[in-house]
Parts: sequence; structure tokens; C-alpha cells
Amino acid sequence: MKILRYAANGGVKHGVLEPDGSIRELVGSPFDRPETGRQVAVLGDVRLLAPVEPSKVIGVGLNYRSHLEEAGHATPEFPMLFMKPSTAVIASVAI
Repeated sequence: MKILRYAANGGVKHGVLEPDGSIRELVGSPFDRPETGRQVAVLGDVRLLAPVEPSKVIGVGLNYRSHLEEAGHATPEFPMLFMKPSTAVIASVAI
């Protein structure tokens, strides 16, 4: 199931993308056990949005062995955390 967030007709909603490019309404929260409803749009008629609207984005750097090795770093004693602005979250271009 491909869940997306989109803008159409002056509103923002979550939907489910069908293989034929149609979008069905998402009934319930995308974070629970959502169900699909009626067809509400087609992909070409909506503006895709980022999947969520976070207030902040926290990342963890140097968090896997191959990255440490390619960067020539030792395993850090504590997680290397960093913040990114919420605008760093964008809509997918590969559906």
C-alpha cells in the first residue's frame, strides 16, 4: 500500500495510490490501520506533499559501520545527533 499526502480542491489529505494512478481516500489515520475508501482523484490532478509535517527533524550520523569505514572514523562513544529544518522533508518524486 502506497500512502501519500496531497493537496487538492483547497485541502490537504492522505490517500492511497493505486497501480493505475488513481488515488483512493484514506479512512482513518495513516499511522494506524487505515482503510481505503472511494476514488477521489488521479495522480496527475493533485500536488504531492511531504508525507508528514514535522516540527523538527533529528538525524543520527555515523550510525552504520560502512559509513564509518568509508569516512575513516572510529566508532563514536555517543550517537552523533544533528538537526535539519522541517523544510528538509519533501515530497517524493519517484512514485
